[in-house]
Amino acid sequence: MDGLILTSVLGNYDAPRKVKVKREPGIRYWMFADKDCGGGWQATRIECKRGALFHARQVKVCAPMLYPTFDWFLWLDGTMQLKVEVLPWVSKLLESGVNFAAFKHREWPCAYREINACKERGKDSEKNLDAARLLLRSSDFPVGYGQVETGFLWRRSCPEVREHARIWWDAMKKTTMRDQATFMWALKECGQEVELLPGVNTKNKLVRYKPGHRK
Repeated sequence: MDGLILTSVLGNYDAPRKVKVKREPGIRYWMFADKDCGGGWQATRIECKRGALFHARQVKVCAPMLYPTFDWFLWLDGTMQLKVEVLPWVSKLLESGVNFAAFKHREWPCAYREINACKERGKDSEKNLDAARLLLRSSDFPVGYGQVETGFLWRRSCPEVREHARIWWDAMKKTTMRDQATFMWALKECGQEVELLPGVNTKNKLVRYKPGHRK
């Protein structure tokens, strides 16, 4: 089973994290960047013609559509660094039949609160965030539906995941590039669920969180 672990470091947003775990057969490590990276990653250079955030999100969201020959995908934000070998726990996810796995959000319970927090912290314009809220409301998306942090996101390669990626990316292009605002909505739209991994992004057995966001 071939897997793709991918990340992006664009526009001086985060510092690249080195790959420190043992290399395992069938797994590729790709970093999409606008500068030299190294650190155990295979670099793919990107020109940020539409802005660093747009291209970083495009790679993150659309990977299952862009690289369908892989069997699974693991997205790591630039703040993440793997602590353990991947195949033991990925094999369990594949055997269980789940299509998505992530950590539960450590602060709030749903996408509506995510949108509020993005407004409070100036993460995007009110226009874009209001558009995301309207999208959720017009679809009768329930308050308190649940929320995950997509800085660490595992996905199986299958038609259901590719359909989710298509719906998710279309929503983001129409509303906000804050991907967590519409991730759970897109799951519900295509009848999918996410497996919650033990712990949260900042405290778990799989990945080390190192705050970045230099700009």
